[in-house]
Amino acid sequence: TSREALNVDGESLWRVPPMQPDEAGQLFVERAVAVRSEAPLSVHDETIAHICQRLDGMPLAIELAAARLQSLGLSDIAARLDDRFSLLTGGRRGALPRHQTLRALIDWSYDALSEPEKSVFRRLGVFVGGWELEQASAVIGTDALLPLKQLVSKSLGVMEESEGHVQYRYLETIREYSLGELSKIGEAHAIRRRHAEAFLQLAEQSAGWLHGTQQRAWLRRLDRNYPNMQAAMEWCLELHNDALTGCRIAGALYHFWYIASEHFNDAQKWTVNAKNSLTEDMPPSVRAWVLLEENFYIRNIATAEARTWRIHDLFVQANDLVRAAMVKPIIAEAAFYARRDFPLALRLSEEGLEEARLLGADWELRLNLWMLGQCLRLSQKDPARAESVYRESAMLSKAAGDIHEYARTLGLFISGYAMERLDFIEAKHCAEEALALLTQTEDVMNACHIRCTIAECLHHLNKVPGAMALLESCNTFALEYQNSYLLTRSKVIQARIALAQSDFAQSQALLAESLKLRCADAQPGAFLWSTHFIFDAIATFAAAQDQAVRAAQLRGVADVMYSMNHHYRPANVEWEYAPYIAKTRAALGDDAYEAAYFEGRAMSIEQAIALALSF
Repeated sequence: TSREALNVDGESLWRVPPMQPDEAGQLFVERAVAVRSEAPLSVHDETIAHICQRLDGMPLAIELAAARLQSLGLSDIAARLDDRFSLLTGGRRGALPRHQTLRALIDWSYDALSEPEKSVFRRLGVFVGGWELEQASAVIGTDALLPLKQLVSKSLGVMEESEGHVQYRYLETIREYSLGELSKIGEAHAIRRRHAEAFLQLAEQSAGWLHGTQQRAWLRRLDRNYPNMQAAMEWCLELHNDALTGCRIAGALYHFWYIASEHFNDAQKWTVNAKNSLTEDMPPSVRAWVLLEENFYIRNIATAEARTWRIHDLFVQANDLVRAAMVKPIIAEAAFYARRDFPLALRLSEEGLEEARLLGADWELRLNLWMLGQCLRLSQKDPARAESVYRESAMLSKAAGDIHEYARTLGLFISGYAMERLDFIEAKHCAEEALALLTQTEDVMNACHIRCTIAECLHHLNKVPGAMALLESCNTFALEYQNSYLLTRSKVIQARIALAQSDFAQSQALLAESLKLRCADAQPGAFLWSTHFIFDAIATFAAAQDQAVRAAQLRGVADVMYSMNHHYRPANVEWEYAPYIAKTRAALGDDAYEAAYFEGRAMSIEQAIALALSF
């Protein structure tokens, strides 16, 4: 065995991989028992597994770590791995000098490199998780193919190939060593700047490809390179080295974050960092993109309209009329929600649509169609035209190869209109097609909402086990991503199913939990958002329990909430709840029902919540 191939005739090369987790754990336990026989250790211990994983499954590093049990506990060793070269010393006396410490082992390999190879080796340490040839060349300052081949041949780098794509990486131990050497010679700042600029270029390049036939390939590429994007933004924004570059990277990732919602929480973090780093002397387009992201992730109905007008004006100032047309329907949505100004919302949507057509801006055209459909749907002024507009948007997205927009429009809105017609089979078919497509784009957020839609269809079709399985998967995701709206939507559907099955205790528990979740998650003055469907379901539960007065009052509360949220009761929900409301009206009589109903409409939010929770 050797560090690199001998390059002689007849040589057959086999690269020794890092140890597998079970093998690494077994080695650690064996070496640990040799120095501390009384220690009750198991190969399945989570701390041991963590230590072995942090040490990349390197046998020498694992042996040296196990030897430290003479003076440290497992948790102490794990906590000190950020300074592994100081920790992992003191090998066996009979071992070669380079096997006495982890640093000595890598020193031996590093010292054997030529000076140009050492320079490349050091500079590549700024990459996190891996890198591609293009970005490596930008960082080291020359074509990286030959240097990378040399480092891989000397067992200092790892080359991985998947689906025809080649990526390189360091083991984390090697990366830490290379960063140490980079800092020693004073190159770290300049090389990290090159790294940030390389990933800025990749992020900005991606924006033109994420809404067409190359969408899936570019989503995967950005996902592979996302740890480096984060590292670049951290260096630029959190460490205050280059605010403009950091804001440009964050702005360029808007389309990626919009589609790949698995990064939703992380995107919020970087949006806040970028917003706090903006200065008035930055280019207007940079400020516009960051503010647009803030508008998407940090909703505030009271200020949304003014903020979106500012974004529009910044794009106009930057002479980016395509993006200005993109923002028009967002202003329309803000105007509709903030002031219920349907005429203005409709006019702005139509204007944006016409501007996008004139500019030949394909994605912006589809976005305007989608938002026009939203305005028409939420106002309930012209449902037939709304569905037609959604279908045109979906057809254009499909023709362009934009899987995400096609699936989103099909699964969230076209299927919704099938539900409005009580055509649950067609709604389920549309939603299932959309769900299959969204799995290709990593939009887990919208995929979960579509699972809720499919579950509703299955509920109406009396296929309860399938519906409950989908909703449980949504609950798991919503808890992981701390998305209280999705969690309450899923739980309210579960409560409706439980009510239909006469499981009153389960229905009651789920409804109470849902309302409490939304109240706890609410911001001051804004917590009424998206509670209409919860009050509506609780009113129906009260009707099922023969609490006629309470049911009529809560129905009044629910209708006020629908109005305040600029929403309407979906036809399938109206159809499902109708027998319960009819039962309540029959029990009270029309006059008493109306009196109780208007009592509910007049209640304060505090009174409404108290009434809803008085099961």
